[in-house]
Amino acid sequence: LTSLRKVLEPDLERGVASAYLLRKNDAYRLEIGRNGLIDFQEFLRLAGDAEKVEKKDPAEAIDLYRVSESMYSGRLFEEDPYQDCFTEDRDRIHERYLHLLMRIMHLLEKKALWKECILYAEKYLTADKYAEPIYCALMRYYARLGDTPKIVGTFHRCRAAVMEDLDSPLSVKTINLYRRLALKR
Repeated sequence: LTSLRKVLEPDLERGVASAYLLRKNDAYRLEIGRNGLIDFQEFLRLAGDAEKVEKKDPAEAIDLYRVSESMYSGRLFEEDPYQDCFTEDRDRIHERYLHLLMRIMHLLEKKALWKECILYAEKYLTADKYAEPIYCALMRYYARLGDTPKIVGTFHRCRAAVMEDLDSPLSVKTINLYRRLALKR
């Protein structure tokens, strides 16, 4: 507790009560403070706010989604992946992050902002490198920009992830999309 107190309040004088570590009887609890926040709760709140306004104001929704996305710093308690008590929350928040990226891509597609779509598709693939539908979206974005080499490269990345890593065949839909976008140009 002494070490934690020094990290949270390095300038706090000895004998002065901590604003973050509260003692009641023989128990302690961590208090986030007046201006504190818990990042994953704020992430979820902003994502929820974005969904609420998406139909009425897509531009505001994109802004809220982007702020929410910027708060995500990886899987919850990533340093302890086998701690079962975190599994449900860890997976729920990660799935929410992936859903948020898809919403951003969808809204940016409507505005034909292909380079930004690519940025968020790549973020998605960083979080889930086996997401075949996202590889397909990425190939379509590159096709909109007329970048055949990137289409080919994306297809090969997808094939390596799905076929080599997972030992699973690519979907016919993915193969047909690749042929239509890259081979018939």
